[in-house]
Amino acid sequence: MVITPDPKADRYAHPYTVTMSHPEVTVNVVIVGPSQIPIFTTAQDFREDPELGRLVIMAHADIPGVKEAWVEGIPDGGDATSYIEDGLCLSSSKNPT
Repeated sequence: MVITPDPKADRYAHPYTVTMSHPEVTVNVVIVGPSQIPIFTTAQDFREDPELGRLVIMAHADIPGVKEAWVEGIPDGGDATSYIEDGLCLSSSKNPT
């Protein structure tokens, strides 16, 4: 599986089967672009599904309100640090601020 914030990937966002010989191997590749990732616009969205929220911030950080909702939705407790690190890293790769 390849997940990318690049909108050009959307044209390839369907399963591919690649068969290689010697040794014979079949690989099923799925490419996921931004159009397959929902847009979260509320802190509650990020709280309810923090794993998907990491992909949302990667794919849609440039959409007004998404970063703000992500910040408000940061979970309390031990998972907060990794959530923040992931989100900052993923969103900065698309939209440095």
